[in-house]
Amino acid sequence: MDSENLIYQFAGVNHFHWHKVADKDSNDIALTLIDKLFDNSKGIPKNIYEILYFKEQLQQMKMIPCDYHRYYYRFEEISTHNLEEYRTIGTRAEQVKQIEHDLFELYKDPALNYKPKQLEERGGVYYSDTACKTIAAIYANKNTEIVVSTRNNGVILDLPSECTVEVTDLYWVSGSSNRFFWFFTNCRLQVMKSMELLIIEAAVSGNYGTALQAFTINPLLPSGHTAKRIMDELFLAHKSYLLRFAKAIEKLEHGGITIKDELARNLAKEQLV
Repeated sequence: MDSENLIYQFAGVNHFHWHKVADKDSNDIALTLIDKLFDNSKGIPKNIYEILYFKEQLQQMKMIPCDYHRYYYRFEEISTHNLEEYRTIGTRAEQVKQIEHDLFELYKDPALNYKPKQLEERGGVYYSDTACKTIAAIYANKNTEIVVSTRNNGVILDLPSECTVEVTDLYWVSGSSNRFFWFFTNCRLQVMKSMELLIIEAAVSGNYGTALQAFTINPLLPSGHTAKRIMDELFLAHKSYLLRFAKAIEKLEHGGITIKDELARNLAKEQLV
């Protein structure tokens, strides 16, 4: 199966999108590709724990979720893995700190003429390729299909037209356009977009209650006391960057809220959380 002859459709939001694939005759081949995914799991980014989705779930959707959906569809296993790393090789922040230290040591060499292997370990491994592809598409007027975050403009029918989505666009010298229109029925995307919009509103307004509403509906968090406690501790950890929330953070500190975990406290001092 030649990938150059396939038609790709991507839709969702950043780190939370799904893929449809058709052959050159526009026949949907998602189910065929799903079968192949379970024959070969290679291609998962290094920063995501390698665990397969449930095949029956993907077959029901007739879509392929992006790799980051493992955090939602396999939350239990991912959480267990992350806690094990926390106890052994360190948190993701600590790992990336070491990787970036190694990279900058390599970059000191003016004779460096290859892409360091460490780049594949830190996430964002495909960004440089995508950036070059986008530049080439615009400069050479190539009409290339590229996945980008852009204004919805009605492409995803059940999200606001003016909000940002991540979709397949055609890029050429004078701009871009999207040929595909999506409709999602499981409401998971709508919840995620609602959370995004609430976070943006909270960041602009500095309203503590709006931020709490976003944390409460976050699909990765249990609502209630746990969600609030996580948010409060994150506020304390990042208070030097959250100036709009200064009064709320001061109130938390006066109320005796602290960062419970010793490692998290130390990482906060180093600005690594």
